[in-house]
Amino acid sequence: MRPLSNILCYSLLIGLFFLVANSHAANIRWGTGNGFFHTPASWTGGVVPGALDVAQFGRSFIFPPSQLNYTVSFNNNATNQALHIEDDLVTFDLNSRLYTVTAANGILIGNQLGSFSGRLTVLDGAISVTTNIDVGAAATTGGTLVVGAGGLVTGAADLVVGKFGTGILTLQEGGDLTTGTTTIGAGAPGTATVTGGDSEWSNTGELIVGSGGTGTLNISAGARVENTVGRIGFAAGQSGSVTVDGIDSKWVNSGELFVGDLGTGTLTIIDGRVESAAGSVGAAPGASGVVTISGAETFWRIEPFSASSNNFVLGASGDGTVKLNAGVVLASFGGIVGRFGGSIGRMEISDSNSGWDYRSSGILEVGSDGTGELYIAGGGGLFGGDGIIGTHSEGIGSVSVSGPDSSWRSVPTGFGDLSSITVGSTGEGTLNIADGGFVSSGVGIVDEFAGGSGTVTVDGADSRWLAQGWIVIGAVGDGTLLLTNGGRVEAPEIFAAGELSGDGVIVGKLVNSSLVSPGTSAGVLRIEGEFKAAETASLKIELGGTERGTQYDALDVTLDATLGGTLNVTLINGFTPVAGHSFHLLDAASISGSFSTLNLPALADGLAWNTSQLHSTGTLYIGLLGDFDLDGDVDGRDFLVWQRNTSVGNLADWQANYGAVPPLSSSATAVPEPGCGAILLMFAGVLVGIRRKDHTS
Repeated sequence: MRPLSNILCYSLLIGLFFLVANSHAANIRWGTGNGFFHTPASWTGGVVPGALDVAQFGRSFIFPPSQLNYTVSFNNNATNQALHIEDDLVTFDLNSRLYTVTAANGILIGNQLGSFSGRLTVLDGAISVTTNIDVGAAATTGGTLVVGAGGLVTGAADLVVGKFGTGILTLQEGGDLTTGTTTIGAGAPGTATVTGGDSEWSNTGELIVGSGGTGTLNISAGARVENTVGRIGFAAGQSGSVTVDGIDSKWVNSGELFVGDLGTGTLTIIDGRVESAAGSVGAAPGASGVVTISGAETFWRIEPFSASSNNFVLGASGDGTVKLNAGVVLASFGGIVGRFGGSIGRMEISDSNSGWDYRSSGILEVGSDGTGELYIAGGGGLFGGDGIIGTHSEGIGSVSVSGPDSSWRSVPTGFGDLSSITVGSTGEGTLNIADGGFVSSGVGIVDEFAGGSGTVTVDGADSRWLAQGWIVIGAVGDGTLLLTNGGRVEAPEIFAAGELSGDGVIVGKLVNSSLVSPGTSAGVLRIEGEFKAAETASLKIELGGTERGTQYDALDVTLDATLGGTLNVTLINGFTPVAGHSFHLLDAASISGSFSTLNLPALADGLAWNTSQLHSTGTLYIGLLGDFDLDGDVDGRDFLVWQRNTSVGNLADWQANYGAVPPLSSSATAVPEPGCGAILLMFAGVLVGIRRKDHTS
């Protein structure tokens, strides 16, 4: 057992050790202008600060306060416990030497309340600090750290730019900075500028721009910044902005990049490059993020591409917008635009050299549980695997592909696979293709599940949706496909289980089990292939005049047409049919089958629909009751037609309307009718023939 005196001795030694380790000998102030660090005469009191001392630079103790601009030169390495740049403009010319700072409050710049702003410039040597660097350390003042030619600040200290006062960080002319976690705009405005091809800033921790104050980061002229997670607009109610400008300028995030984390974030990339492991724009409720990318060979690359889930979210729980302009490529593994309820995500791709590549094995969701909008114009492109517009019940998604060479290409993940584009899964989805836009997919589904809503519009003769497999309109729900002004949809098979309408072109076999409605208030729907109607199908025709395609609807089929289901005909635009009008509703290479139900509008007294040619030539006629030869009057020739084929109509109609003719114009000439005697003679002959037939049978 140790004597009590030894235990007390050891305890005393330990206490002294901690006391020394956490204390300093003195605060020693620089006392001249330009001078050498190791010259005693440069310091007030004639003592060079040592390893336990704090080196102070500032004239705030003089009344009235003044500010000096001077250079401190080094001819040896030096170590201090802390460095305070109070309110002078100080340049450390290290002459390839190392200056080390060891204490917890390592380097403070601008730490005199209400005084001048302090500035430290580091040149031609290294400062090592492992604890912290505060730039703008005191309120109502400011601080600036400049790392210039040959300058290096290392040690991975945590850095705050704009702690309580305004902070400025500048890396230029090849300056090099290594820090831990950095906050730009912690409690006051902070600005960091990294410029020049050899200037590099490496953060071993997170980089936060805009926390308790406004934060700004500018990367330009080929400079490089690295960190783990990047956050722009970190705190609610605060804003942050980052600009990456210039060829070879790069911001590398080994973790996720948040633009509008809890606050407002702005990222602008001009001829520069950004990399991250994941991306979120408008992350939290109430947050707002805007990303604008433009310039040749500019990109935001989000890796890894082998992730098990989408690694890019635009409008996670807040509002997020991304604008891809000239020359831009955004690369990610999948993507979600409008993720959670209440979020709004918006993507704009607006130039022929701009595009978003979400990878063939990725999935793009536009309107997952939030609202998502995606616009492709000006020749921009979207490329990847499956796409879903309106994923979940609360999701509202819309995609617009507009203009020549603008495209969305959904490609398979591997050989033999078919990618899919779904418009309205259990949410609300809209796809608009216009003015020469192009969309391709393996298969297409418009309104996938009950409760969903899907609408696709293809407008313009050069606008096209191409599917390598099939397209289903209304798989379970009520899907709508509208073709206008010659818009085209191409697939080996197209199943209309919802509503298909318009005056465009279907290339492939069309199977109707619900509703096909040619025209948009009079027009022709063209099917370059077969047409087949099930018994549940309906064909809707509107009649507004006698001009095919401009005044009444029609269906053109280049191959065989098989009829079935219901024909619904309605009158529009106040049109009143008269005897002699005909409507060529269906043109096909051949027609088979028949409508089981005909819903035809009422006609004026004495007029009747003649459907005798409907199932053979696709034509409807308006005639007088009893006008079996369709020549516009009821006469003896109609009786002869009926005599040859009694299925053409009811003989009682002929008897009741015999002699009826349509109104004559002033220049018309009446056609002589057979005499009454001749008609009675023919009728008597028919009766005799019928009686002989009955007697024989």
